[in-house]
Amino acid sequence: MSGIIRRIDELGRIVIPKEIRKVLDLKEGSCVNIQSNNEGILLSKYMPLKRLNNYIHNLALVLSDNLKISVVITDDKKVIDSQGVGQEFNHKPLSDYFLSKFNVLKTYYNSEVFNIVQEQNSSFCGLSIIPIKDNLVTIGSIVLVEKVSNKQISDNAVFVAKTMASYISSLI
Repeated sequence: MSGIIRRIDELGRIVIPKEIRKVLDLKEGSCVNIQSNNEGILLSKYMPLKRLNNYIHNLALVLSDNLKISVVITDDKKVIDSQGVGQEFNHKPLSDYFLSKFNVLKTYYNSEVFNIVQEQNSSFCGLSIIPIKDNLVTIGSIVLVEKVSNKQISDNAVFVAKTMASYISSLI
């Protein structure tokens, strides 16, 4: 396997080629995971929620069952798990509208019709987006979804989801 050859500068830095940064969606400030072994260095995009997939699935299921509300858990690009809205949302890319609200560092509420994923048939009437943070960076979210218009998401449900988001953040 051939690759791109780069020189290490006096501070031990290398530049990741633009083509690779684009494919991996690495932007300025993105975190990378560096691993080494006897044969070399492996550099990969840091995706802290990926290793928690089983836990996140169980969390979404428990939240949905106990709160009697639809729950969607996302990373910064796609749906990781959904309960109560249909499994067809899992692994779908997030809508531009949702992403425009995603980087808010506090809970976001909405009562308008919106799409979570990029598909047209994913409209819902209300939601609370609770951020999952790694330090001060939003890396995911717990979304409480209401399918019925004019029905409020309870303060208790939001409190439980905030607690779970904080707990997930502590595991990272």
